[in-house]
Amino acid sequence: MARPSPLCLLLLLTLLPPIVPSNSLLTEPPFRWRFYLHETWTQGNWLSTVTLATVDCQPHGCQAQVTFNFTSFKSVLRGWSNPTICFVYDQTHSNCRDYWADTNGGCPYAYCHMHVTQLDTAKKLQHTYRLTSDGRTTYFLTIPDPWDSRWVSRVTGRLYQWPTDSYPVSKLRIFRTYV
Repeated sequence: MARPSPLCLLLLLTLLPPIVPSNSLLTEPPFRWRFYLHETWTQGNWLSTVTLATVDCQPHGCQAQVTFNFTSFKSVLRGWSNPTICFVYDQTHSNCRDYWADTNGGCPYAYCHMHVTQLDTAKKLQHTYRLTSDGRTTYFLTIPDPWDSRWVSRVTGRLYQWPTDSYPVSKLRIFRTYV
């Protein structure tokens, strides 16, 4: 059997893909999903909106929950309330989904599904509860399913000062965009 010529070996090496792993698998993609949390409230005759927080998904997608960290809600005084959030999308009872949704955001009745702030000084409850607080300076709002398409089209919720209040004090909007 004849040995291949050096020219033939050189040609073969240039045509074969490299065996060394590509760095493209190790680099972060140039774009990622970013979540925004906005609060809108009325103060006197003025309607105000502010971005409370943003959070990015992991570089290679939104496969795991994301958590907003922010210092306060603008429409609620810390220490004088127990902030509670209601979303229409996670209501299971028709009375909570279908009646006064624009006004109450899914919580016209006490039996509706509410996300009441849970005190979490050890930061261990964020996987169990949607809304937690360290009791001093920070609130944590967790999105358990960031891959769901509803977050692209903006999810609106209502913020209540207390879980027993009849009407919300502000509107929350959560959405994600590709940045």
